[in-house]
Amino acid sequence: SVLQMETPSSSQEEKKTPLHFSCKAHNSEYITTILSVLQMEKDKQAAVFLLTKEGIKVTVEKDKILQASAYMKSSIFQEYKLVGGRESDREFRTDLSVLLECLQIFGEGSHIRIQYGGHGENLDIILESEGIITECAIRTIEGPKPLDFNFRSSILLNQASMKSRFLRECFAELDIPGASHVEVVMTP
Repeated sequence: SVLQMETPSSSQEEKKTPLHFSCKAHNSEYITTILSVLQMEKDKQAAVFLLTKEGIKVTVEKDKILQASAYMKSSIFQEYKLVGGRESDREFRTDLSVLLECLQIFGEGSHIRIQYGGHGENLDIILESEGIITECAIRTIEGPKPLDFNFRSSILLNQASMKSRFLRECFAELDIPGASHVEVVMTP
């Protein structure tokens, strides 16, 4: 294969940025399929990537009411390297739609290398198919951490029971143009 993990991409050579993460797979189809399942919107779908020694967790949210995560174990990659560092160097956010578009440049069966230099750096995707190499540098973006939807491990601080009819009437009274969600705040 033309794709060698030891060879840094030209963008990494120019910046001399040490890589905090790199992985390599002989077939990009598995990665593309997993990420495609998470895509809820065709445009501007942000995804948060958490890099660990065990693998990659990818999380997407929609309007703070729906959250989906997928895990890719490090064992699905032929090479998987994660260098220590701060937590901010192991978590990044990028546009899932753009990433999927890059992964599908050659279609199925291309070799893939993924590199990340740490907080504020681009996510570099290198694809190789039949001797043709394509490099994609995808910007990482700042944004809030995903909400913690893990209710089972959370301590119950408050509980509210109400009749659905009353709740429906409250929501019907909300007349805020452009509002996309309602936040309920309770104190112990």
